[in-house]
Amino acid sequence: MVRRTSFFATLSLVLASGQAMAQNEPLVDIAASPNLMNQVEIRLRPDGPFDELVSSIVFSLRWNDADGANLGTIVQTLPQGQYCPVGKSGPEHVSGGFRYQVFSGLSFITLADLETAWAAGEEILLCSVNVINGSSSFTIAEDAFIGTVNGGYYISLNGAPRTGVVYSTSTGIGTAGQVGPRMTVEPNPTTGTAWLVLENAEATVLQYELLDAAGRVVLRDRETMIAPMHRTAIDLSGYAKGAYLLKASDGTNSYNERILLR
Repeated sequence: MVRRTSFFATLSLVLASGQAMAQNEPLVDIAASPNLMNQVEIRLRPDGPFDELVSSIVFSLRWNDADGANLGTIVQTLPQGQYCPVGKSGPEHVSGGFRYQVFSGLSFITLADLETAWAAGEEILLCSVNVINGSSSFTIAEDAFIGTVNGGYYISLNGAPRTGVVYSTSTGIGTAGQVGPRMTVEPNPTTGTAWLVLENAEATVLQYELLDAAGRVVLRDRETMIAPMHRTAIDLSGYAKGAYLLKASDGTNSYNERILLR
């Protein structure tokens, strides 16, 4: 009887410890951005430190079918290719004028095993995907079709879902490697003021809003952009510390950025 009580007490402590550990894993955002080698770079950005197991990841890229482009080989450097190897999951799909490619990865090696770690707010280049047979504008797919092939963005850390947001939704690759509009926030994390920076901007109206962790809009504003690089100061000094989502639109493109306020 004493042994049974001891066993269940121990089991309860283990389960409680596991739940607490899962709550401490960072949320991880994802972005797709072009580089000058005619590749699409996939970047991850955790909102906290991490050096354990990236259990699994799924994401999809979407581009215009009429552009004639295809996705070629995947390039990964070390240690990312060891602790989170990524491959294509099935063939390219065509639907509604768009072409899609699902990617996935599984791992059993921790970052600590490879003597590396993630830092809060630091971008990690997960992989680069070669673009062949043309050029197009690539995004991380979040539409209704991608749900039918189970290709929506998902990441699991230590077996717990820790999916963040897509923080760059508009990226362009041209035949000469031209880069389309791209929004960044700097510094991020921040202790007060953060700068919204939109590269390759056109002179148009920028609308943006800031949401807290509960999804409430705590700030909303609009202004005329200054081309070709627009900068807007966002004062967060009066807000509670934590993670916020910055959503912006220039009338043609939409952008999402997670901001960590310390």
